[in-house]
Amino acid sequence: MKKMLFIAAAAVLLLAFVGGALFYGTQKSEQAGQLAYENKTSLVREHSRVLGHADARVEIVEFIDPACGTCRHFYPLVKEMLAAHPERIRLVLRYAPFHPNS
Repeated sequence: MKKMLFIAAAAVLLLAFVGGALFYGTQKSEQAGQLAYENKTSLVREHSRVLGHADARVEIVEFIDPACGTCRHFYPLVKEMLAAHPERIRLVLRYAPFHPNS
C-alpha cells in the first residue's frame, strides 16, 4: 500500500514538474520572440545584406565571420534552407568578428 502511494505521489510530482517546465519554456519563448520583434532595428541595420522576400514570415539574422570555420561550414546549410523555402524565409547577414585576425 505504501509503495503504491509513493509511486502515485512521485508520478504526480513528475507530471507537475513537466507541466511547469513546458509552461515556463513556452512563456520564455514568447517573450524572446516579442523582444526580438520590438528590437528589430538592433538586429537588422540599413547596411545589412538581405536575401529573400521582404514579406517572409520567418526572418533569420545570421552573424557571420568569413575567417570563422564554423560560420563557413554552416553558411551552405542556411543557403540551402533559403533555396528550399524562398517565399517563407528572409536571411539577414551581419558581420561579427569572432576571431582576433578578423
